[in-house]
Amino acid sequence: MILSGANTELIKIILEGKELSHIFPMESHIFTNPARWEECKSDDSSNGDKKSAKMRLRVDSYIRKSGKIDCTVCHADEDLCKGAVLRQIIQQCATASKAISTEEKEDREQNDKTQTSFDRIVYIGDGYNDLCPLLHMQKHDFVLVRKGKALEQLIDANQSHIQSQVLKWEDGRDLLLHFQSIFQCVKF
Repeated sequence: MILSGANTELIKIILEGKELSHIFPMESHIFTNPARWEECKSDDSSNGDKKSAKMRLRVDSYIRKSGKIDCTVCHADEDLCKGAVLRQIIQQCATASKAISTEEKEDREQNDKTQTSFDRIVYIGDGYNDLCPLLHMQKHDFVLVRKGKALEQLIDANQSHIQSQVLKWEDGRDLLLHFQSIFQCVKF
């Protein structure tokens, strides 16, 4: 899943460019501000009075799409509160997991790659708006925080409120090593 303060169009461009869009379906696995390209007409003084069509990116607020969230940590009254979204995902997975019997769950895990629960969360972040989700994570979860960025300072200042295991990284090689450590059975 992707929780991002960016927008759908930017994320789509990045995922398509890296050939990863099949891993993160836009409708169900990406939580961000909705965006779309709009045509706008403007005067182009170099072409006299002739009108030229230009495109602009229109970004809407995730909050307007999903309902108002009053967060006292990140103060996301007009933008995406990643903590609220993560909490909602965890609750939905727990509810879905309880709704099916143990037999059905075992059958589904063997025959379907889509599971209704997960055994841990691995969260990668670096900004101010990444503190909220960490407050909802547990001891068995991991947060990978970029060294020298705002989130590292926030974690240091709020250490008593964070239960998850904190791992720091500087580059892609560090991230890969952390993933290999966290998911020891997965070969990269």
